[in-house]
Amino acid sequence: MTQESGKRNIRLKNQNVEYFRRISPRSRSVRITISLEGDMSVSASPSVNENRIEKFLAEKADWILRAIAKVKNRNVVVIKAPKGGLIRYGKETRALVLTRIAYFNSFHRFIYKNICIKNQKSRWGSCSKKGNLNFNYKIIFLPTHLSDYIIVHELCHLKELNHSPRFWSLVETILPDYRSLRSELYKTHIRFVRPLLKPGIFDFSGLSL
Repeated sequence: MTQESGKRNIRLKNQNVEYFRRISPRSRSVRITISLEGDMSVSASPSVNENRIEKFLAEKADWILRAIAKVKNRNVVVIKAPKGGLIRYGKETRALVLTRIAYFNSFHRFIYKNICIKNQKSRWGSCSKKGNLNFNYKIIFLPTHLSDYIIVHELCHLKELNHSPRFWSLVETILPDYRSLRSELYKTHIRFVRPLLKPGIFDFSGLSL
């Protein structure tokens, strides 16, 4: 029987799960992908029949259900991002950072050296031992309360270059609700949708502090 790509349904742990079966002639194994919306796709070669797919999914049921639940609890910021993002948005991000640092630093008047805007792959921001503050240009796309949290977080590292209780107490003096902000940021991913890509093909970026 010829295998075809298309939508399928399977019952996992008493839950109905829909997935897209993708035929991939070059695949050497069964691959499960969970999108940021919680949609699941399963890629396998044409030689892998439906019974083998369903058996494999049943074996991975716990992982699949946890992964779907986790991503559905995340916020996704959708951005139509043109090429040259850092060049295009770098100055705007720097202006934002300078303005908010001037405001928040009035609380403690920390001394810093340089402020750099970068295209970091895995971080929203960082603080060096030399007192340099680095921020990802992508914070310009976040809601103001989240970009403020990132800026305050790095600002406080100028005094406490760690994540000790002293550090969090310092953050709390500026942002009393930092816990809820930290939780919201953790759940937030920026989703870059590039118009030139084929429909359904996206770049994803999940960053941390």
